[in-house]
Amino acid sequence: MSFLFNQMRKLIGKTWQADFGRFDAQVEFIREGDTAQLSFLLPLVLPNDNIAAFYRCVCQVCEQLNSQLESGLISSAQLILGIQGNWQQSVYQQIIADLCAKLAKSNVHVTLIKQNKANKIAMIKRAIKCAKEKQSELFGWCDGDLLLSDNIMETLIGSIYVRHNCIVGPVHVQVKNPQDFIEQRYLKLPRTKPNKYPQGCVLFKLNAVEHDFDERDISDDGYLTFANLCLDGQPMNGIQVIEAAKIYYLTDLNLKQKLIRFRRISLSHMILLHKFDKTKAKYIYHNIMFAPLFARPLKFNRQLVVKSLLYFGYLLVTFELLLRVLIDKPLKRIVWSASSGGDE
Repeated sequence: MSFLFNQMRKLIGKTWQADFGRFDAQVEFIREGDTAQLSFLLPLVLPNDNIAAFYRCVCQVCEQLNSQLESGLISSAQLILGIQGNWQQSVYQQIIADLCAKLAKSNVHVTLIKQNKANKIAMIKRAIKCAKEKQSELFGWCDGDLLLSDNIMETLIGSIYVRHNCIVGPVHVQVKNPQDFIEQRYLKLPRTKPNKYPQGCVLFKLNAVEHDFDERDISDDGYLTFANLCLDGQPMNGIQVIEAAKIYYLTDLNLKQKLIRFRRISLSHMILLHKFDKTKAKYIYHNIMFAPLFARPLKFNRQLVVKSLLYFGYLLVTFELLLRVLIDKPLKRIVWSASSGGDE
């Protein structure tokens, strides 16, 4: 297993040669305020992402932020809409304009960022700059295709201010049937996915967390957690998944889409293993990525079987990197889905 660890770090360093160029962005203040105690980003990539799901998620977040303003938990909030890609089409511009007009009626400050190319980390960096300009204490983001539990903002904000956490996120809950999305949320018991660190939806203290994002790292929430591990004490101290907060997401992907997504996640983890020093990379590899395989004594259970299959998947991706080195074909782009185009 140490052999795979060393090869992943070595091969990804040789093959990953991304050059994304310049990211240009326009910033518009739909409802501006002088300061914002909390800034929260909702990113959207056009035309790939589901704009209807994004619209719903934005309204949910805005409503919850309004509630926290009324309760006094926070004094001011900025909602940042991060639109990336082909947003110039008239149909998209109309939908975005309608959404902004609706949000302008709330008590939440609303900022619109339009970025010329799709890159979530570039958008996060731009949004953090906006947050710092508003003197925000807290910053976070949420994938725009998620459904949020009713108390998620209150729970995450309270976890930072009351429990003194630095990085927090909710538990993942799978909803398998897209037609019954809302019904399954209330009437059935979806399967909870035990995510080991905040993913998909994250909130953190800007002044207490290392957040020097790099567009080449691919993984946003993975980088945030791994960069802030404290190996001298309790590694995950201050980094917590809050069980009382939940995000619901669809799992209606076909096999091809699942394989593409698994490959991207594998490569993003490998990039981070190469980025960090060997001591931290080993901790991530042994205790986060493949913890059940290193437990002593080994417990044969479902989790061990799943991790063994994932380990085999990482072997296949590592073999792909080896082939790329042999034929001198570096990896310059990693796709997220079948609709994103191919690798370069």
